[in-house]
Parts: sequence; C-alpha cells; structure tokens
Amino acid sequence: IFMTNTLLKHAPAILVLVAALFFAVQAISGLASAFTAARSGMLGSAETINVVIVTLVTSAFQPAILLGLAAIAHHLARAADR
Repeated sequence: IFMTNTLLKHAPAILVLVAALFFAVQAISGLASAFTAARSGMLGSAETINVVIVTLVTSAFQPAILLGLAAIAHHLARAADR
C-alpha cells in the first residue's frame, strides 16, 4: 500500500512532464516538416497555415489524454491521504 500511495503522489507530476515532452517533440517535428515542405515549394501559403494548425491540434491530442490521467491520479492521491 505504501508503494501505491507514493506512486499516486508522484504520478501527476510525471504525467505532466511526459505530456509536455510529447507535445514539444511532436509539434517541433511536425512544424519542421511543414516549413521544409513550404520552403521547397510543395505547399502554398494557405496550405502551410492549414498544415501548421492541424499539426498543433494533432500534437496536443496525446498530451491532453496524459493531462487527464494526471488529474485522475491527483484526485486519487488526495483521496488516499484522507
């Protein structure tokens, strides 16, 4: 039980850190690809804007799930302290 309480205590911080890293890596790699394609002439300016928006939205999907899990773990840890 001690191990479970300790894990629940630290899990939210770990999940938030992992979510931030996931978002950063996915957004940077997606944006780099979009701007490389735009510089090479494969994308027009309107298409580049669309690709940038879609890249940022899709990059936020997995981190949003991890943030939700972090919130659940936070509330479980608070409930375990009571």
